[in-house]
Amino acid sequence: MARYPYMEFADQYMQIMCGVYSEHTWPVVYRRYKRQACEINKFRDERKISSSSPQRMTEEDVLFFLSYRKGKKLSHSEMSKEIAAMNRLFQFCGNPAVSVVVSKNPLLRFKGFKDPRLPPMEDSVRQDIISRLDGVPDDWSHIRAYALVALCISTGVRPVEVRYADVNDLFTDTWDLDIRRPKGFETYGEPRTVPIPPYAKSILTRYLKARISFLKEHSDIHTMALFPSYQSDDGYMSYNGLRLVRLLVEKEIGVKFDFRTCRRTCGQYLADRLEIEDVSVNLGHSSTRTTERYYGRRSKKISSDRVRALYEEEFDSQTSEKQPKTGVNIVLPTGFEPVSKPREGFMIGRYTTGA
Repeated sequence: MARYPYMEFADQYMQIMCGVYSEHTWPVVYRRYKRQACEINKFRDERKISSSSPQRMTEEDVLFFLSYRKGKKLSHSEMSKEIAAMNRLFQFCGNPAVSVVVSKNPLLRFKGFKDPRLPPMEDSVRQDIISRLDGVPDDWSHIRAYALVALCISTGVRPVEVRYADVNDLFTDTWDLDIRRPKGFETYGEPRTVPIPPYAKSILTRYLKARISFLKEHSDIHTMALFPSYQSDDGYMSYNGLRLVRLLVEKEIGVKFDFRTCRRTCGQYLADRLEIEDVSVNLGHSSTRTTERYYGRRSKKISSDRVRALYEEEFDSQTSEKQPKTGVNIVLPTGFEPVSKPREGFMIGRYTTGA
């Protein structure tokens, strides 16, 4: 047996999974196994577990490792992915230890009834980015960075979708972007077209001109990529390359965010203004359930305001035209004073007598 059997078996498994996992998912899963192998080898050297081989690890070994990972306060989604990846490798090796441990210890997965939807950008941050677009300096780095972020915030495209977007996919007559290679495009993903809002048109126009100059300076690059790279073999930027471009905007606005934050920001903005079906289609989801659960659901304040407006409209329609529409005269009990609660959009009553 090799000194590091966990990664040896993981290499065998991942070799078989080439072509099964998408080109985006495969390296993500592989990195997970490398990190697991590093931690498991460390625990074996410290004699906290009996083996580092996925063939021989016992239920006690698996429980120790998964309890350690749960102690890292991972999200419910991340913990589920950790268990699933480990279980697939163990099943490949003919070892049922992971599935047995999880069935005996269901709390390993359980993280409580917490909203899985991470927050979008604060609207003030979104507005700050938009307000900077017209004043972006003329250098290539700035124009490219702000064009990329503006495109992601305004359309909600995923990194894989913007990475493989071609320049011919962007139509400046109708200002649409064709997503020809969506997430899961070889299996479940469906191509779609997303509209680009007016505030992003100027920076994208400047970017397209700057892109022409960039390719002239690097005449050895022959690519149709919307965001080209002179460091890759195919002319398309890597995921890490996109991340590094985005960092320039992060640094200048003083707020950290990632591409999923941009996607949630777009989803929330649309969800507050459109029907959820339209939002779901625009984000490329096959179900509105995914949209509402992870990316955007109409905010409580807007929903509350709409219900309140409905009540007031109904009351007005039932009120006689001759009678002044002053509402209902409500008399509060003695000592009951309505005050504003320090939460946007809410009012409460508070007894003040004897306070």
